[in-house]
Amino acid sequence: MELLRQLVVFNVFFLVFSSYALAEWSSRNRLEVGMTDNALRTDSEKEGDFFFLAGTSNKFYSVPGHILGLRLQYQDYNKEDTNDLLSFGVSDELDCFGKRTCEFELKGQEYVHGEPGTTDSSFNNYAFAATVSQSKDLRQSLTLDLSAGYEARSFSSLSRFDNSIFGSATLGYDLTSQAYIEGYGEAGVVLSSASEYSAFYIDMSILSEYTLNRFWSFSAELGLKQTSFLSRDLTTETQVTRKNGRVVSQVDTSKETYSALYLSGEAMRRFSINSSGSIVVRSYQQRSRSGYQDYKENEILAKWLITF
Repeated sequence: MELLRQLVVFNVFFLVFSSYALAEWSSRNRLEVGMTDNALRTDSEKEGDFFFLAGTSNKFYSVPGHILGLRLQYQDYNKEDTNDLLSFGVSDELDCFGKRTCEFELKGQEYVHGEPGTTDSSFNNYAFAATVSQSKDLRQSLTLDLSAGYEARSFSSLSRFDNSIFGSATLGYDLTSQAYIEGYGEAGVVLSSASEYSAFYIDMSILSEYTLNRFWSFSAELGLKQTSFLSRDLTTETQVTRKNGRVVSQVDTSKETYSALYLSGEAMRRFSINSSGSIVVRSYQQRSRSGYQDYKENEILAKWLITF
């Protein structure tokens, strides 16, 4: 019933936005079919599965000074029904503070068949986000994008409320007319009402793209994310034998950390100015100091993109 209510509300939003201007409207739609070798995202019970994803992201330009956004995505797993996920968002983008851009978004994700709870974020949640961004041309072929923002996120089943402050920078460079490289960095702090989720994180990645011709292009991305929790203390006790034969215990306390490495590659074939298809390979590996959140996941998928 809750899911039905959300779909109804979302369709009402869609009709309202569409009524403003069908002529001043852009849409980005994608379909994905793929498989994963670790649908449960755990090292103890790896389970391969197939999945299907359908998503749409729309922008409406008819309201002067505003770009209204509406997005909806649904991902369905063949066997692991608890992973079936509906995500959505409604946004407003406008010029602010001179040449900067402000964006406000209401968004959420709802697990259709119950929450898997296998990671810190795999629970139903709803959020409000506000970001300020600015783009600068440092010189010919070199662009810097800066962004800062705030997010408030509620996890109702956990009675948990997260406040996040973050900043990011993206540096893009056109090496040639066919080759492009981009570096990305983000840092943020999460302060949660459930103190064990309060953390500081750093996310860095590098992306490269190469356009072979008007039909084919290739891209690859390598990233690293480090998360340090502010209130998750780990205690380790070690038995040490002294020279006199006496055995004593040494107790060390440290903070829990997650280290994640992710890698992806994509080969894209453009069919027309509005449609393309691609094959994507992704790998994600996470290690935690406690070992509690260790897992590795590999995915391969086929993607079809349509824009208008």
